Amino acid sequence: FDGDTSLELADFARAADCITGPYVAQSGEAPSYVDPCCAIADPDADGDMDLRDVAALQRAFGGQ
Repeated sequence: FDGDTSLELADFARAADCITGPYVAQSGEAPSYVDPCCAIADPDADGDMDLRDVAALQRAFGGQ
């Protein structure tokens, strides 16, 4: 989120605002998150930020 290529506590705090829960988008349908910055917190690019995405972010978390 802050552009330094590492995932830190401040990034994770910002990502927490993007959590939408599971969402099944139909073809051509907009993502369930409103803020376009949340797309970076959607590692599987399925239009939501659910527990699968949170788990991926936790695995990438550097803790700095």
